[in-house]
Amino acid sequence: MQRDQEEPQPQLLLTIRQVQKALKLSSSMIYLLIRRGELRAIHIGKAVRVKRSEIRRFVQAREAAEQTGRGTNKRQNTKKRE
Repeated sequence: MQRDQEEPQPQLLLTIRQVQKALKLSSSMIYLLIRRGELRAIHIGKAVRVKRSEIRRFVQAREAAEQTGRGTNKRQNTKKRE
């Protein structure tokens, strides 16, 4: 196959904006997830990139956490006992 006829390869690394669009989250939420270590990122100089496979891993981990009841962000009633 000639070079100009090769199929384009999917991007290996995504920008924060691309991750934001893929996950339908704000950029501040993406950066928060990265700071928490929930979403692993690669820093190249000042640029921050996320592997496409990391987005899949993140979504699968969140799905698994929700199935076990650990991934919900619902606040529980935490009345102080007297």
